[in-house]
Amino acid sequence: MFWLLPLLLLADPAAVESPRITSDLIFPLNAQHNHAPGIVECQNGDLFVSWYRGSGERRADDVAVYGAWLPKGETQWTEPFVLADTPGFPDCNTALFLDDQQRLWLFYPTILANSWESCLTNFKVSSQFAQPGLPKWDREGLILLKPDDFGEQGRQRLDEELKQIKQPLTDKQQQEIEQARVKLGDKLFQRLGWQPRCKPTQLPSGRMLLPLYSDTFSISIMAISDDRGQTWRASQPLLGFGNIQPTVLRRNDGTLVAYMRENGYSKRVRVCESKDNGETWGHVGASDLPNPGSGLDGLRLASGAWALVYNDTTSGRRSLVVSLSFDEGRTWPKTRHLENQTQGQFHYPAITQGKDGTLHVVYSHFVEQGKSMKHAAFNEAWVKAGDELSQATIKAAVGKSLPLLEKGAKGSMTERKQCFTCHNQGLPILALTTARSRGFEIDEEHIQSQLKLTADFLAKNKTRYLEGKGQGGAADMAGYALWALELGGWKPDETTAAVAEYFLLFQKDRDHWEPVSHRPPTEHSPFTTNFVSLQSLKAFGTDSLRDRATARSEQVRQWLLKAEPQDTEDRVFRLRALQVAGASDDEVRRATTDLLRTQRDDGGWAQLADLPSDAYATGSALVALHQAGGIATEAAAYQKGLSYLVSTQHADGSWHVTTRSKPIQTYFESGYPHGKDQFISIAAAGWSTTALALALPKPSSETK
Repeated sequence: MFWLLPLLLLADPAAVESPRITSDLIFPLNAQHNHAPGIVECQNGDLFVSWYRGSGERRADDVAVYGAWLPKGETQWTEPFVLADTPGFPDCNTALFLDDQQRLWLFYPTILANSWESCLTNFKVSSQFAQPGLPKWDREGLILLKPDDFGEQGRQRLDEELKQIKQPLTDKQQQEIEQARVKLGDKLFQRLGWQPRCKPTQLPSGRMLLPLYSDTFSISIMAISDDRGQTWRASQPLLGFGNIQPTVLRRNDGTLVAYMRENGYSKRVRVCESKDNGETWGHVGASDLPNPGSGLDGLRLASGAWALVYNDTTSGRRSLVVSLSFDEGRTWPKTRHLENQTQGQFHYPAITQGKDGTLHVVYSHFVEQGKSMKHAAFNEAWVKAGDELSQATIKAAVGKSLPLLEKGAKGSMTERKQCFTCHNQGLPILALTTARSRGFEIDEEHIQSQLKLTADFLAKNKTRYLEGKGQGGAADMAGYALWALELGGWKPDETTAAVAEYFLLFQKDRDHWEPVSHRPPTEHSPFTTNFVSLQSLKAFGTDSLRDRATARSEQVRQWLLKAEPQDTEDRVFRLRALQVAGASDDEVRRATTDLLRTQRDDGGWAQLADLPSDAYATGSALVALHQAGGIATEAAAYQKGLSYLVSTQHADGSWHVTTRSKPIQTYFESGYPHGKDQFISIAAAGWSTTALALALPKPSSETK
C-alpha cells in the first residue's frame, strides 16, 4: 500500500524531520566536584556553558565558576577555564542567559560562611564575548533584595503546610521548624541567602525575572528588573516551604508558571502561578510530575510547546527525562529519557534552543569514575517520538487491564441478569478475544458465559426481529451484540439469522440506518449504527438474504461517501463502515487520512474538538486505523497513540474517561473503577486494550 507513507507524514509532523540526538562529555571525567551548569547559544551559533568546580560545594573554599565553548560546526569543546572566582569563598550554582539585546549574563552565588543561608547572588554582563576565552565583562555586581516583610504571612503558610504532613515530626525537625519561625521575622534572613539555579525569563515588556530561592526557608522569589538589569527588586515570595530552584514559563494569556524542585514531602515537582507578571504569586501546589529533590529546567520552544527536563523519580537521580507539553503546562504527554541508568547521578539540567531548532541540554554527569558536564543535542521530533515502547511494556499494560475487564463484564452480567450491554459485554469481548489471539490466558468459561448471555438476550426478541421491531437500543444494541458473538466465534443459528433479517427491515425506507438513542459516544453516531449493522449482515447474513444485503450495503456506501463526520466516533466508524461496505482503496484511504489528521500532539484523539484526548477516542481510532485503514502497528502515528495509552493507564490497570451521557437506567456497580464514569471507562479500556494487544505478535504454532 504505497499510499501509507504520505499518510504517515501527514499524521506525524515529526516524521518530516527525523528524530535525532547526539551527546558527549564536555570534558573528561574529573575527580573534583563539577556541578550546576548553565548554557546559551550565541548569535553566531557557538555554544557556551558554565558550571562550578572544586573539592566540594558550599563548605569548600576552592570552588570557582568554570566555562567552556563549543564553536559552531565543531564537535570538540574547548578546555575549561575559570569564569569567575571569589578568592577564599565558594562560588556555586551557575545560570547563563542572553537578553533581548544579545548581552550575555552570568549569575552565581558566593557563599560567605560555608552555609547556603549565607550566600549572595552575583551577576556579570557582557556585550563582547566570543570563543575561545573569557567574556569581556561590561559590568558586574551583587543582586541585593529587600522584600516586603513576609514574616507573618510566612508563619501562617508554614502552619498550613504542617497540617498536610501526616507522619509525626522528629525532634530535630521540630527544632528546625521553630528556628524557621524565628528567622521568618528577621530582616537579615529575609534579605540574605537568595541564590540562582535557572536562567531568567524575559517578558514581552522587557522585564527580566531572575528566579531565586532560599535554603533558609525552602521557598522561592523573583528578582525583577524593569530597566534591563540596571536595578533589581523583589517580588512577593513563593511560600510553599519545600519549593526551590524555580524555572518560569509564560503562557499566551500572560500567566507565568513556575516549576520548582521538591524540597519537602510531596515527591512531586512544585508549581505556582502569577497573573501580574511576577509581582505576586498564588498557592504553591504539587504537579503530577515526580521529583526526588533535584533541580530541573524548562523552556518554551519555538513551536509553542513547553519542554521540562527533570529527574522523573521520587528517589535517586539515575533517570533524567525531557517532557513536552502542548497545552502550556497543563499536561505533559510526551516524555523521553536522556539517561536511565542503574547507577550514577544525572541531574541539574539546563536547556536552551538554537536558531536551527535544536534543543541543547547540559547536565551534571556523576559516575563512579568521576564527574563531568554532559551535553545532549536533539530535536523536538526526537522527544515527540517518545521512548520506544518495548513489547514488554505493551504486554504489561494489556496484562494489567484484563482482570478489570473480566471483573466489570462479570459484574454487569450479575447485576443486569440477562441484559447485554455494549460497554460491559461487547467491547470487553473484543479486548479479551484479541488478547487471547496474542497468547494471553483468558478465562474461557467466562467468555462462553458472556457469549451465552448475549445469545440468550437476542433469542428473547427473535420474533420482534423478524417483524423488524428489534429491542431497546435498536440497531446499535443488536449490532454490537452480533459483533460480540462473531468475535467469540459463535456459529450462525436461527437467532442470528433473525437479527440479520431485522437489519434489512429496520429503517428500510432510509438510505442508511439512524440511531434511536443519544448516549454518546457509543450510541449516538449514525456511522456507528451503520458499521455494526453492516458487520452483522456480513457475519450472519444467510444465503437467502445475500442479494438484499448486497443492495443495502451499496446504498449505505453511497451515503457514507456523502455524509460529513463531525467527531472522532463518526470518523472511526465511517472508516470501519466503508471497509465493510467494500469501498475502494481510494475511498478507504481518504477516510483514513481524515482520521489521522485529528491525532493530537500528545499522541491521542479526543471525542470532541473542545475536549482533551482520552483513552476511548484514542483506542477506537487506533483499532480502526489498523483493522480498516491498514496502518501498521509499527507506524509512527500508531506508536504515538500507544505511548499515550500507556502513559494514561492508571496503576490498577484501568483508564478513566469522563462520561458525556445522561443516565437513563438504574445505577449499579459493575466492579470496574471510576464510579459514574465506569461504563464509558470500561468501554475505553476495551478499545485501548485491543489497540495495545494488536501491537503484539501472534504466538507461533509451537507456543500455542
